[in-house]
Amino acid sequence: MVVAGIAAVVVLSPNEQVLGRYNTGEHLHSYGGNAAVTVYENVEDKLPWLKEFYKDAGEAEDARSVFPLVVGLKKLLAEGSYQTIDRILMELPLNRVSSTSLVAFLSSVFPARKKLQSWSYTLERVKMTLDSKGLDSMAVLRGML
Repeated sequence: MVVAGIAAVVVLSPNEQVLGRYNTGEHLHSYGGNAAVTVYENVEDKLPWLKEFYKDAGEAEDARSVFPLVVGLKKLLAEGSYQTIDRILMELPLNRVSSTSLVAFLSSVFPARKKLQSWSYTLERVKMTLDSKGLDSMAVLRGML
């Protein structure tokens, strides 16, 4: 669910109502009985360089275009910000970025793949997206599969 630019994950059992909420800074938590609602800001809202990259990511087809993405991701890797990278990969808007950008995302974080919970899931999503665009994903992603 997305509300006003905020992504939300909602898990409720039948007949449960959310009775309250509290804010822990990054997350807004709501609770009631066995119900739980957690609202997260989109990761791109916390990373200005990523938000800027997404503006033209659909047309990013050369090294110069994807350079800001690679620099941003490499900086996060150097900082050990694996949870942030995981969020980026999980929220990767496949329909808003070019094939070149998709490969740049994966190749930039490939060295940390064993520390990224979302690696396999994102790799599979990108593979399917490349295939759907008529590209040979096995060739394009060679070395990462």
